[in-house]
Amino acid sequence: MNGMSGTSKSAISDLRNKLLTLLGLLALFLAASPGLAQITTNRVMIANVVITGTRSIPTDKAMAYIYSKPGSEYTYARVQDDVSRLAAAHLFKYIRVKTESTTDGRMNVIFEVQEHPNVVREVLYKHAKHVNVKELEGMTRVQRGMPLDKTLNQIACYEIQEHLKKQGYFFANVSLEEGFDESHERVVFNITEGPKVRVRHVEFVGQKELASGERLRTQIDTSRAFLKTWGGALQPAIIDSDVLKLEEYYRANGYLNVHVSRELKFSDDFLYADIIFHVQEGTRYRVQEVTLDGSKHFSREELTTKCVTLKQGEFYNEGVVAKDIVYLGAYEGWRGYQADVKKVITEIPGTPDMVKVQYVIEDKAPAYGGEVIIVGNTITQDRVI
Repeated sequence: MNGMSGTSKSAISDLRNKLLTLLGLLALFLAASPGLAQITTNRVMIANVVITGTRSIPTDKAMAYIYSKPGSEYTYARVQDDVSRLAAAHLFKYIRVKTESTTDGRMNVIFEVQEHPNVVREVLYKHAKHVNVKELEGMTRVQRGMPLDKTLNQIACYEIQEHLKKQGYFFANVSLEEGFDESHERVVFNITEGPKVRVRHVEFVGQKELASGERLRTQIDTSRAFLKTWGGALQPAIIDSDVLKLEEYYRANGYLNVHVSRELKFSDDFLYADIIFHVQEGTRYRVQEVTLDGSKHFSREELTTKCVTLKQGEFYNEGVVAKDIVYLGAYEGWRGYQADVKKVITEIPGTPDMVKVQYVIEDKAPAYGGEVIIVGNTITQDRVI
């Protein structure tokens, strides 16, 4: 045939029209896609970042704490972080943020601030004998020329006092003579150091079965002064920590309801202190039953035989329980399974000195090995390794 039939020409024409229609729709979609993407993701860009209310503090100094910038994406969390940084800088008494939408869909971020009424003209540390001025300035962060923030000054009192207590000045006290009111222009710290107190004796009272006083002394960090002269500074924070360490030691050895308290007795001249740790041991528990539940990949018998070392009838031991938890997690982990292992300790009704120890395994998604990458081998080939 030298020519095409009318039917064939009509079919080709229809196909061409459909293709042109599809191409037109595709062009319209591509033209609208940026707007659609913006609507879908709800991204809002920042147009301007402004600070209002500053008087004596340079705007550039305040802007250094603001990470939200024009042209970046607006997020509520980032703006709140900006507020936190500004607050931590103690430049302003009051900070508030508001936002304004622009006609082109962007956002103006406005930080409204109020400065402190006065500026620190002078900082004095009265009666400081054992801490030099540079150390005090580093602790307090209160400096001449900065806004007078009465809250920061009160925190500085606490910082100086705690520093002195850590050095053994147990009766140290710091107060503000000036700087506790917004109308002040000076910050004056009145420092009362008091005597340096050293630990003379450490005594343990109430222990019956587990350990002697010498054994318990190895569990604490408080040390006695050598010949009543060197070392042994009385530090309240360490003493409180020692109370917790003694309780942990007892609980690790089956005394699950132990209670430890401390008592301080000072010499007449307040230069020395005797520390008395009062121990209420309570009941020492034995293990009546050990159970294991939760694993979907291994039987209770297999895990108990391979991993559990805590035995029925023995005294409860926190160290043994901790090892069992590690063994159980490692046993599943080395076989490609991730698992969280927890302990549940239950007292047995009617048997006041027995507990049930239950290991609960929570299986997670299996862990599969990926690519193995070897680095640092300059001589041995990868295939050999």
